[in-house]
Amino acid sequence: MTTTAPGMSAKPVPQVIWFDESIAEVMVCNPATVCVNDSLRNVQAKMNLAGVGHLPVLEWGRPVGMVTARDLARSMVVPITVLTRQEIEHLLDSPVRWMMSKPLIALPPQTPVKVAIRLMIKEDVGSVAVVDPGDGKLLGLVTRSAILKLVASST
Repeated sequence: MTTTAPGMSAKPVPQVIWFDESIAEVMVCNPATVCVNDSLRNVQAKMNLAGVGHLPVLEWGRPVGMVTARDLARSMVVPITVLTRQEIEHLLDSPVRWMMSKPLIALPPQTPVKVAIRLMIKEDVGSVAVVDPGDGKLLGLVTRSAILKLVASST
């Protein structure tokens, strides 16, 4: 099968082999994480240090939510303009449990990439946790960037 744009020669349509691969093939293994009682200040520092925009939030070693750079930005927009410096400092010391995204959106590692993509679009999220279906422990994280790298490497 070929596709043709006006004024262009016909080019073969690339095969989408990666679409049915499992998310275990594209997930980020051992992602940086935070605990439910970590302060927003520590979460921001960990995000900056790890160079990531998504951190799974753990409680008793199990993922219970996700905190993103977008969550942090949203939580600070109004406070910075109306709170005193002391109140802002208090807010930064608040535990992440109060502003993390929940419930956690998670999938088992054998899930096809296409299912993860559809879920991420439906839920409007940039990442999905990959969890062990048996014990619920975090195995990895599938991010938009990981999927885009897979797409780019297959073309």
